[in-house]
Amino acid sequence: MPENSTSKPQLCPPENSARRAKIICTIGPSCNSEAALRELMQAGMDVARLNFSHGSPQDHVRRIETLRNVAAEEGRTICIMQDLQGPKIRTGALKDHQAVTLQAGGVVIITTREIVGSADLISTTFKNLPGEVRPGSRVLLSDGRIELRVKAVHG
Repeated sequence: MPENSTSKPQLCPPENSARRAKIICTIGPSCNSEAALRELMQAGMDVARLNFSHGSPQDHVRRIETLRNVAAEEGRTICIMQDLQGPKIRTGALKDHQAVTLQAGGVVIITTREIVGSADLISTTFKNLPGEVRPGSRVLLSDGRIELRVKAVHG
């Protein structure tokens, strides 16, 4: 394409091609306008991912209606992927209501019993935890900023 060209490069072949890979775009507040959605579709978006952890049901309905309207105008079929929040694991009370520091590579026990927690023993309100995890499972804390790996499950 010549340097002074104003046309955008085609990121994807036409829809009727044999392309199997799909382009998934997360639609957030900066992409809510018809113009922004149209630009994403023209750039090759196949799937619009909506994070249902944020926003009201009415917000999601409006966003989906806008997506469908713009897709129809563009002659495109756009799939919608709903990212649904999994269970929130809340920790119980900690000694003196003070934060604890977990050591990388250390061991921490998570229990469903109601106890006052410490850096190596923490309670959780998620009573089904023992049935949901197994050795090797990941447990994410603090919205994913802390990752624990399950060594064993008792109970």
